[in-house]
Amino acid sequence: AIGMSTANFTEEGYIPWRELQRIGSDNEHYMNQTGGLLLINDPPKYITYQQNTGHFHTEPIDADFKHSVLANRRLYIGHIAQPEVVGGTKKVYGDRLLRSPVNQFDKFPRENFVNVGFNDGEEITALETYADRLFVFKNSTLYIVNIQEETEFIESTYNHMGVSQSGAVCKTDFGIAWGNREGCFLFDGKQVRNLLEKEGVRRISNSTWQAHITNITNLDNLMLGYNPDDRQIFVVDGSSSSFAGDMYIYDLLTQGWTFKKGHAAIATKIKTRFINDYNGDLIFWDYTNDKMYKWNKSPVDSAEFEYITPDIDLGEPGIRKKIYKIIVSYKGGAAGTRPAQTKVVCIADNNSGGASLDVKYFDIDTNGGQKT
Repeated sequence: AIGMSTANFTEEGYIPWRELQRIGSDNEHYMNQTGGLLLINDPPKYITYQQNTGHFHTEPIDADFKHSVLANRRLYIGHIAQPEVVGGTKKVYGDRLLRSPVNQFDKFPRENFVNVGFNDGEEITALETYADRLFVFKNSTLYIVNIQEETEFIESTYNHMGVSQSGAVCKTDFGIAWGNREGCFLFDGKQVRNLLEKEGVRRISNSTWQAHITNITNLDNLMLGYNPDDRQIFVVDGSSSSFAGDMYIYDLLTQGWTFKKGHAAIATKIKTRFINDYNGDLIFWDYTNDKMYKWNKSPVDSAEFEYITPDIDLGEPGIRKKIYKIIVSYKGGAAGTRPAQTKVVCIADNNSGGASLDVKYFDIDTNGGQKT
């Protein structure tokens, strides 16, 4: 506090200046000071350390942490290590969330914790913020915390929507996206949607999805990134070198998925998580070769490609149909290497409880055409 310290300083160890005389209306004060009098104009008010800083001087304010996010002029940190007393040994608290005082981003008073699933047996694995909400991801559970007011409160809790690590979360123009073994999710400010489902129909099977995001050790290690130019979410199979570099790409405008197998720049490399640089480009760092990679959407020539359509049921999936003719229109070019033929595969009921496979091959013409 403001005053004269005593010889033996303690928590309350100060002698406040005392007003001795008021002179006229000039608001001048004589204060008691060792050795005589001191004239002070507009003397300071008495302010304690706790009032000035928001915490006690005996309270630890330093902390190590794994995850952080800036929101409302505060820094929120999760999965921390902090001493119980000033100068003590730091203890790890995997499920603890702390916040800094306003505009003091390097101070984390021990008592500034936010109770989010305390002692629930899970660790905080990622933090993100969107529209006055704090997303606290744990191993299996997602907590959405409202941080609009001075006191935070849990707005929603979602089981089975946690993530294994922070690389599985990204921020988009439409909200927060993340992925785990159960699916790929998007919070748009109102609700959580599973992007693998549409109108109650699973678009990518559970077995296919889980095989994509787990490696030989069954570790959920997928990477999510966002390309703002095309408004696409990238879901890469994993960040370690044991993954093949396969990726699913979700287009937020068309709401469709595209699969890319074995991307050469991603496969067999130890990678950081995706981030967007100052220009908005999607980038990651390759630890294996000490190189930075940026997503380039420019197409390249390919000797062949495979295009698989969804089931074509003509709008009536429960009714048996007889298809007599299929017309394929295509366009090609004279230059470059082209595959020898285009293969169209039709699967139809053979009336015996099984399925017959009718394969039709079309030769490629130089400049395209139409085949029946």
